[in-house]
Amino acid sequence: MSEYVKQYDLYRHFDKDDNLLYVGISISALQRLSQHKDVSGWYHEISKITIEKFSSLDDARKAEKHAIWNELPKYNMQLNDDLGRLGHSEEEVNEIIDQLIDKAMNKKDNHE
Repeated sequence: MSEYVKQYDLYRHFDKDDNLLYVGISISALQRLSQHKDVSGWYHEISKITIEKFSSLDDARKAEKHAIWNELPKYNMQLNDDLGRLGHSEEEVNEIIDQLIDKAMNKKDNHE
């Protein structure tokens, strides 16, 4: 019997013109997509999704932070505008993103 290995998905949502809409991490990118459908006003714009697998949450976080900071997804606006573009350093942004990810992952783990 094989042992279950937890993986983390780094997902990117793109529109029909291949513009990056959103970057996130989840234990299940497909389940998270259904949540975006229910609560995100931009869900209808999604035309393509890419998913990268990571074996550690730390690696997934680093990749997500890098993507948000450097690729500036359209709908990660709260992080992009409020933090990065308004004068917060990348270190401060990373700390805030870590806190948000911890909170989201704790909620996810508590519901499994």
